[in-house]
Amino acid sequence: LGADGMRAFEHASEYARAAGLLVIADAKRGDIGSTARAYAAAYLEGEKPVADAVTVNPYLGRDSLEPFFGACRRHGGGVFCLVKTSNEGGGDVQDVRLSDGGLLWQHVARLVAEWGEDLIGEHGLSSVGAVVGATHSRAVGEARKLLPRSILLLPGVGAQGASPGDVARAFTSGPASALVAASRSVIYGFRSSGEDWRTGAARDAARLKSEIWAASGW
Repeated sequence: LGADGMRAFEHASEYARAAGLLVIADAKRGDIGSTARAYAAAYLEGEKPVADAVTVNPYLGRDSLEPFFGACRRHGGGVFCLVKTSNEGGGDVQDVRLSDGGLLWQHVARLVAEWGEDLIGEHGLSSVGAVVGATHSRAVGEARKLLPRSILLLPGVGAQGASPGDVARAFTSGPASALVAASRSVIYGFRSSGEDWRTGAARDAARLKSEIWAASGW
């Protein structure tokens, strides 16, 4: 949608934040230092930041992420680094086996844990989190062990096929240590019921929340 899309995103973000919600910009930004500084400023800085947190691509290394870490230090925002993504083709790169026998995504997870060590908050969780696809239930448990102090952002529940049980192990560090992202299955749930979309979305979100808490033991 170009510029119209950015305006729509900013409007939706402003509306959500006015309602007291936290906003995660799923932008998957990743670029060299000078450009990364502009991205970090655009999303996380200023009088009215567009978002409270942003997703980033860590494959350019720490110098491409440091501007985002700096914004977190100054303004209290957060970043989520892509570690093990929910799409089927992600394994082409992320599951490459390294010389030590581990997988590439596991190495990236260890880096994310290291990068977040000096951004641990008062509740013991870091401002540097990780994106781990709920469609890879085994990886969710492994990621939790590799990232005990990081918040895990878990896309893939619902339309992509993952279930609440697939994300249960992500919550072993506490009820605030993971965020489950379900978009299409919540937004478009009203189509099968014929009810108002707001009512349908609220119902499906509440149902999913209850199922996740039940599966994770919280």
